Amino acid sequence: MEEILQTKTTQLAVFSVVFVLMVMVFVIPALSQEANAVIIGQAFAPPGTFFTQVTWNMASGKFTQLPTEILNGAAVLWRTDSTGLFGGLEQGTVFAKVARLNGQDVGPVSFSFSNPISGKNTCSGAPNQGPLKVTCHIPSSGSTVTATYEVSFRDQNDNNSYCDILTKFGGLDQPKIIREKLHC
Repeated sequence: MEEILQTKTTQLAVFSVVFVLMVMVFVIPALSQEANAVIIGQAFAPPGTFFTQVTWNMASGKFTQLPTEILNGAAVLWRTDSTGLFGGLEQGTVFAKVARLNGQDVGPVSFSFSNPISGKNTCSGAPNQGPLKVTCHIPSSGSTVTATYEVSFRDQNDNNSYCDILTKFGGLDQPKIIREKLHC
């Protein structure tokens, strides 16, 4: 009887170890895939402008590619990752100034992002007042997501120099049609 009990105990111990290892094979990769999620950030300046004086602050996580101006400052790209063995929160903000091609300062902007270990990814941009507005999009979940920020002029007339010369043309109907096409 004692031998049977010892054999059953040994079998139960071996089964427990095998079961735990099997669970780890399936659960750990699934956990690390979400926990080690990556954010690729990309911000685009309005036509006729560029980003300058780019800085950043990472509250949680790390930049694996620091925010970098590309295309002569027309865009800024960055990449983040979580820290720790099983990852964690990625949260930060990229700051920049927008300037016209002639060097005239238009205003500051910021691009914030958050990729929590559980819950939805979020992004936001500022300012949403004055001459500039920032919109952003990020998928609500996923192991590698792209946060896209679009900076635009709040007043379309400020963005399109063709609108200024329309008043110099005669007639009412043609300039009205052109204004509509140019979003003046």
